[in-house]
Amino acid sequence: IVYQNANIDSTTFQLPMMLESNTPYFWRINASNNCGVGDWTSWWTFRTTDAMIILLVDDDDNSPDMQSNYTALLDSVGLLYEIHDTNNSNNEPDFSTLQGFPLVLWFTGDEYGGYSGPGSEGESDLASYIDAGGHLLLSSQDYLWDNGLTSFGQNYLGIGSYLSDVSQNSVVGANLFEPLGAVSLSFPFSNWSDEVSPSSDAVLA
Repeated sequence: IVYQNANIDSTTFQLPMMLESNTPYFWRINASNNCGVGDWTSWWTFRTTDAMIILLVDDDDNSPDMQSNYTALLDSVGLLYEIHDTNNSNNEPDFSTLQGFPLVLWFTGDEYGGYSGPGSEGESDLASYIDAGGHLLLSSQDYLWDNGLTSFGQNYLGIGSYLSDVSQNSVVGANLFEPLGAVSLSFPFSNWSDEVSPSSDAVLA
């Protein structure tokens, strides 16, 4: 049994978890009321899609607009995606939206001054999403500038401490990315990148 719930009181239900891709699942129901519990129905079945659809969260301020950089990359490798544009606000995807995607790519570009990266509600929904098996890649140089080090940053992003605006110009691959060696960075906007130190249970890339 992958999941069961004895307290569904509507005709629709959304699972609080991710399902494996290209996998058959079987489900059945029975009903109950004050008079007792009914018999189980016959089994129904469905198969999940083989495609991984990514949620691309456009959280930049469009100055410059970075969306085409991400869509071009995803198009080039044939990945499917849907776009959620925050429109320079905290109009962010909620848990029920996030839950439909195995991977969320969230970028903020040159945005700073209040809306760079997930706000408090967005962090709460992302925490629930990750707890349910979702995956997040956040690319932001001013998420910490705007939000500080929150419990989400510590417990889910693995941030131990950080230094703002060190203007990093190169990185060196570590662990899984060690074969990359030293890589030069280029920025299509002002470079206000931070230096982030991992928490004790985080692994550097």
